Amino acid sequence: MIWGVYDGVLRQSVLALKHGGHDELARVLGARLGARIGLEEWCNEATAVAAVPSHGLRRLRRGWSAADWVAREVAVVLDRPLLPALRRHGLRRQSGRSRVQRNQLPRGSFSARPIVKGHRLVLVDDVSTTGTTLRRASESLLRAGADAVFCAAVAHAPDPRRV
Repeated sequence: MIWGVYDGVLRQSVLALKHGGHDELARVLGARLGARIGLEEWCNEATAVAAVPSHGLRRLRRGWSAADWVAREVAVVLDRPLLPALRRHGLRRQSGRSRVQRNQLPRGSFSARPIVKGHRLVLVDDVSTTGTTLRRASESLLRAGADAVFCAAVAHAPDPRRV
């Protein structure tokens, strides 16, 4: 489930949150994403919210994770707990990579914590380009015993070849 297209004001807002440290935007973006998720039939099945994590070293360097901030707000809107469900492995960034390279994200890029067992999770990311990051993270959560994973992102970057 995607809230909007990664373009114009939405793109500027996500970039300001990710790279500009404008954490106040997480409240707005997360509230809007949470409200949109709340319209989905599957939302009532969700038992918890989780974020697609940044690698720990990258988070230390940057000081924050945009997906974590947005997921926190989504959890508030949906009145569900936020679980520290995933760990990211490898320092490989998806930004700046081609669509073909993004699709090659290794299956071992995430590991899920046992806390996910039996949960029906809303997995939140800031931007989805090919869906590979959400797919790999979801696979890890399901292998660890999550009953279901519902994916959501603030924005989707459409393939310019198909516009």
